[in-house]
Amino acid sequence: MPNQNHLTSIDEELRILHSLPLEKRSEYIQELANTREPAIQKLLDKLVKLMFNEYGKEVSYIDQASAKLALAYFYLCYIYIKPSVTANANRYKMASLMELLIVKQQIMPHPDSFERQEINAIAGMCAAFSLINSMIRHDKEEIFYVDTRNKSVDDRMLEILHNHRVWLEMSGVSNSETSDDMPVFINSQFHELIEVLASVPVQIN
Repeated sequence: MPNQNHLTSIDEELRILHSLPLEKRSEYIQELANTREPAIQKLLDKLVKLMFNEYGKEVSYIDQASAKLALAYFYLCYIYIKPSVTANANRYKMASLMELLIVKQQIMPHPDSFERQEINAIAGMCAAFSLINSMIRHDKEEIFYVDTRNKSVDDRMLEILHNHRVWLEMSGVSNSETSDDMPVFINSQFHELIEVLASVPVQIN
């Protein structure tokens, strides 16, 4: 998935979107979605490989997943993210939105509901950390790997990551369609907290 430069480009495109007349905005959102769909498709393929290589789970994604994610992503960015945040916080909120979309839409189906919730929670976190320039790394003993060279900090980080994953699993089964289902701003603080506490790229195996 393209890195921070990709997010910078999205940020500029959202500024353009807000400057357009209302009647032109839906068309521009669709254009943005069409342009970014291949990148989202690559991300989904990467997540499928991750689930198999690291967890031994053979998964796929729902029909037209990349198109649906791309369109919903830019629409929700337009509605909730711009122009109401400062530039230096956008990458966390944009990454958070992609994470929540994967979880809320349950992009990766599985016949077992518990497995489905866990798979989508992990996939969402991986997608978010990928968007904020984090690395994916394998660790055989822990689902989540963080190395700050300080055991007490690492233990706390693992607890934060675990609690976040549990919250995502619970979020994935909600049937409500209220704005509370997509707390982009609150969720983005999690990603920023991870970087602040660890002072290193967060890695998920």
